[in-house]
Amino acid sequence: MRNVIKNARTAALTIILASGCFSSYAWAKETGITENGAAKPKAQQIEAAHHEATMLDDQGNVWYWGSMYKWFNGGMFPSPGIPQTVPGLDKVTHVSYGMLDALAVKEDGTVWSWGRGTVHKEDGVSGSYLLEALKIPKLDNIIKVSSSHYLNAALDKGGKLWIWGLPVSEKGRSTDDLEPKVVEKLDKIIDMAQSQQNNLTVLKEDGTVWTWDLKEKRGLEIPFVLSNSPTKVEGLTDVLKITSGANTQHQLALKKDGTVWAWGYNFYGQLGQEPNTGLNLETRTFARVDVPVQIDGLTDIIDISAGFDHSLALKKDGTVWLWGSLVESEKDSLPSRSQYTLPVQVKGLSDIRSVSSGNQFDAAIKEDGTVYMWGKNGLGQLGDGTDTFRADPTKVVFP
Repeated sequence: MRNVIKNARTAALTIILASGCFSSYAWAKETGITENGAAKPKAQQIEAAHHEATMLDDQGNVWYWGSMYKWFNGGMFPSPGIPQTVPGLDKVTHVSYGMLDALAVKEDGTVWSWGRGTVHKEDGVSGSYLLEALKIPKLDNIIKVSSSHYLNAALDKGGKLWIWGLPVSEKGRSTDDLEPKVVEKLDKIIDMAQSQQNNLTVLKEDGTVWTWDLKEKRGLEIPFVLSNSPTKVEGLTDVLKITSGANTQHQLALKKDGTVWAWGYNFYGQLGQEPNTGLNLETRTFARVDVPVQIDGLTDIIDISAGFDHSLALKKDGTVWLWGSLVESEKDSLPSRSQYTLPVQVKGLSDIRSVSSGNQFDAAIKEDGTVYMWGKNGLGQLGDGTDTFRADPTKVVFP
C-alpha cells in the first residue's frame, strides 16, 4: 500500500511539473519577483493544518499548498505542491484550515469556504472538493473563524459565537445543523479554539476560559453547544490567547505574564510531561488532563500553537521553542522520533513574528513577511514542490 501511495504522489508531481507550474516557481526563486513582475507576497498569517497549509498575504490574498492529490467524485486529481492562490478570494483578513474544509473572513465581515464540505447545496456532490470559495450565508460582521473536524465556528464583532456543521463529517446529520446559529449561552468572547473531537473552547474578555466537552457527542455537537452552558476551565486567569488545531487533542493558553499552560490528552508529551497513553479499562477511556499545567522552561512567550504531537512557542526575542514528539528524520516513509518534555529551541530560526504547528510539520513567519517550514512533506505540505522531508526550516518561495 505504501508503494501505491508513493507512486500516486510521484505521478501527481510529474503531472504538475509537466504542466509548467514549476517554471513559475523556478522564476520566482531565481529572480525574487513573480513571473508577471509583481512584488512577492508578504505573509500576515500562516496555518499549518492536517496535510496542507494556507497563508494570508499583505494584499488580502489567500494561498494554499499540500495534499498533493485530492479525491473528487471517486477519482484522484493532482494538486500542486507549491503555493497557489484560492480562486475568488480577495480582501481577506483571517483564515482557518480544518480537517475537511477551510474558512476565510473578508474585510466586509463575510465568511467564505472551500475544500471538502460546504453549507451550499449548489456545489454538487456532497464531499466533493471545492476549488473556488463560496460564501456562507447568514454570517456578517465576523472577525475570526475556526474550522475543525465536525463543526465550524465564527466570532463576530459583538463578541458572540456562531457555529455550524459540515455535511461530510457525519452521515445522517440534520440539515438544520448546516445553517450558522448564534450561541446564546456566552458573550464577550475575544478568542476561540477547537481540538479534534474533544472541545470547543472560548476566551472571554475578562481573561477566563470556557469549554464545551464534545467527547462522544459525534453528530450531536451543534445541538449540544446550543442547549448547554460551557464549563469554566479551572486554574486559568489573565489569559491572552488560546489555541488548538483541527488535528490536535490538546489545547494551550498563553497568559499575560508570558507563561504557557496546557491540558487535554498527552499521548506524545505535548503537555510538557512524560507521555501517558494509559487506558482505563472500567470506563474505556484514555487518561486526559483536565486541569491546565504550566509548561516548564517557557518565559516571555508572545505566541503559541498546538500541533498533532507537539507544540510551538514564540519568545519575545524572536526564537521558536518546541516540545512533545518531533520527527527528526525520515527514511522510506518511516519516521525517526525524539521526545521532549522540556522545550528545545528550533535551530535556524530568528526574527520570527508568528508560528503555526500542524500534523508533524510546522511553519513560521519572519518579521520581513517570509515563511519558513519544516517537518513531514509527503503530500507537499512544505510548499517546495517536492515530497522530501525537511529537518531544517526551509524558506517557502511564492510563484
